[in-house]
Amino acid sequence: MDIHKNARSCPASRELLVRRILREGWGVSQAAEAAGLSKRTAYKWLGRYKAEGLSGLADRSSRTVLLLAATFTGVLGIG
Repeated sequence: MDIHKNARSCPASRELLVRRILREGWGVSQAAEAAGLSKRTAYKWLGRYKAEGLSGLADRSSRTVLLLAATFTGVLGIG
């Protein structure tokens, strides 16, 4: 997956952020500032890491999930 042109981080920098917080004892605010991220974003990546491990730090699609059944029902007037 391509990195978004305005992305402030990539999987490697997210891993560095998490390592600084969990292994090196940095505070979330300090690690976020060093990475150029908001504290909220740092907590998001930390939470994903704790829930999913390294795979949680991978890029994800921002595309919405389309519910085809709901779309067809609405378009066709069924239901």
